[in-house]
Amino acid sequence: MPSMNLGRRPVRTIPPSHEAPAAPANRRRELVMHLASVMSYPRDQELRYLTGLLRAPNGEEVVRRELLLLKEAQKMGVLGDKVAARAALIAEAKRCVDAGEFDDPPPHRVTRDGDLEWTSGTTTRTLYRDGCEDYRQDGTLHRRGGPAETAPGLRSVWYERGRRVDPSGASYAWAA
Repeated sequence: MPSMNLGRRPVRTIPPSHEAPAAPANRRRELVMHLASVMSYPRDQELRYLTGLLRAPNGEEVVRRELLLLKEAQKMGVLGDKVAARAALIAEAKRCVDAGEFDDPPPHRVTRDGDLEWTSGTTTRTLYRDGCEDYRQDGTLHRRGGPAETAPGLRSVWYERGRRVDPSGASYAWAA
């Protein structure tokens, strides 16, 4: 018996390749790239960042999503030692927050890129994921330093566990 399709094309049951879900190899690569990026920062800077993130609005949700990624990476067998180290660092950051061991006040917001911001009047201070900080006062950007040199003529300022350390060796905590 002839088909009753009457010239219409059959319904596609297989999505085209551009709509297909990511293959496991691509997902594995994404997980490896994510872990490589977040584990490339010094431990103290990342601990400071995580303690701020956990106290920020929606910060716990960001950390929860990262823990889900870590669990997925663990199931896939991706970088087992790095996954365990990252999970331990997140657990340590949670312990620090619960014990009140942090130097920065709670951030006012988390940007789309994951940076932490504090706002007071016309001044905004930003802590980037790589440990660099800057502040904007009345719209003017002032770079405060971090792992990379900021601009010619500006002294580099480094941060260790919430304390500002400049090249002269002076160290002092942030004013809240």
